[in-house]
Amino acid sequence: ADPARYIYVYRDPADLLLSQHQFFSGGMLGVLAIPFRAWVSMWTAGSIQYGSWWDHVRGYWEVRNDERMLLLRYEEMIKDLPTTIR
Repeated sequence: ADPARYIYVYRDPADLLLSQHQFFSGGMLGVLAIPFRAWVSMWTAGSIQYGSWWDHVRGYWEVRNDERMLLLRYEEMIKDLPTTIR
């Protein structure tokens, strides 16, 4: 049996969508000049660099009941970290 334990942190998709757009289009990198509506279309279609958020999270969500897996929602961690990680 695999003795490893895994922690997966995921974000609310709406928050992530906005954060990624800001990061790539002007915030940190400023390398893309994609209008927000176009970004939303690309993001929801999974046509961005990292692929589909839905497909990625679904893979971890399907094993969330595995005793070796701990899924944490970023927004809950920010509100109350000690309670969230217990």
